[in-house]
Amino acid sequence: MPENKAKKTLVCSTGLKPDVVIQVQDQTFHLHKFPLLSRSGYLEALFSKASETASHHAQLHDIPGGPDTFLHVANFCYGVKIEVTAENVVTLRCAAEYLQMSENYGNANLIYLTESFLNDDVCTNWEDSIRALEAARKAPTYR
Repeated sequence: MPENKAKKTLVCSTGLKPDVVIQVQDQTFHLHKFPLLSRSGYLEALFSKASETASHHAQLHDIPGGPDTFLHVANFCYGVKIEVTAENVVTLRCAAEYLQMSENYGNANLIYLTESFLNDDVCTNWEDSIRALEAARKAPTYR
């Protein structure tokens, strides 16, 4: 997904016209409904309220981790392999919970992926545990 930093707009380039616009802080994401709704209970409920013919716009200004984390989430929804690290796992896990990205919306969804990483990698290593806690403390809050 190429990024245009001047306008702070991200457009997914799949050859299909985006049908969803999501605003997160000062960043606008032009995406496709199907990949998002197939992974997120929150977005499914949000967009199912709108009619099929209406353009779909959403503001997610209070998503944990803000635009940077949402970019990872969007990539994950599109099937792009994302790197989960001690520095981003906490905000990714919080965003996954916020967006209801449970196993009800696909196997190995983001809650599962981040929980597994926390349990198998972060919680078994003191250095990673400290890095994860420090990153969580420094993460921007939007509420």
